[in-house]
Amino acid sequence: MLHGLRHAAASLAISAGANVEVVQRMPGHKSAQVTRDTDAALFPDDLHNSMRARSSATTLLLVGLIGLAGCAWNPEADPTESPAPIAQTQEGSMEAELTWQEAKGRTQAMEGEIAALIPEDAVLSIDQLQTGTLLSCNETQHSWAGATTVTVAEGTEIEPVVKAIEAHYRANGTEVSVDRDEVDRNGDEIYRIQIDPPAPGESYLVSEGLSPNEIRIASGSACFTLPEGIYPGGDF
Repeated sequence: MLHGLRHAAASLAISAGANVEVVQRMPGHKSAQVTRDTDAALFPDDLHNSMRARSSATTLLLVGLIGLAGCAWNPEADPTESPAPIAQTQEGSMEAELTWQEAKGRTQAMEGEIAALIPEDAVLSIDQLQTGTLLSCNETQHSWAGATTVTVAEGTEIEPVVKAIEAHYRANGTEVSVDRDEVDRNGDEIYRIQIDPPAPGESYLVSEGLSPNEIRIASGSACFTLPEGIYPGGDF
């Protein structure tokens, strides 16, 4: 009961626009990605509506400021096109910062790589979401969150498949952790792994899906900074 209340509180906090990394501490999750997959998905419409409302208010304020300042506006300019900011790496070299499109593309490719590790003769279908949502990494950056669902043949044991995926990435030197905090409809523990590539913020959860014949791959991209003028609401 207490566990469920903690999840409900976390979901409401995310719906209200709270930072996911802060909310993660409420239900005691090991990482923000677990919070994204478990709690943020409970109220997706509320989250989008809240962001749209804040976006509308911001738009009205910007229109007023532009009118007062007498700024010129180029109707042919694409507000979504902005040069990628330059980030200083720890080594001192300069490189273009990751865009949200690049972050999404790399994350979806990794979802596909994980799905390809499931035995081909057990796979009935692979359904990858074409759009995702942006969640807060910190005060200035966001992460793209998506998911892929793999439907497997009836009778396929999910846990051995997940453990084989875990072994594959451990052998490659990738950090992998195991989470048994969740249970299925029968009260049995769900074997869930979290794959953490080196990029800050990037992680993937792999476990049994919503039905007994599904394997769910929930993803969170590396953190990135949105260009000015792009509001993180709606689908991306």
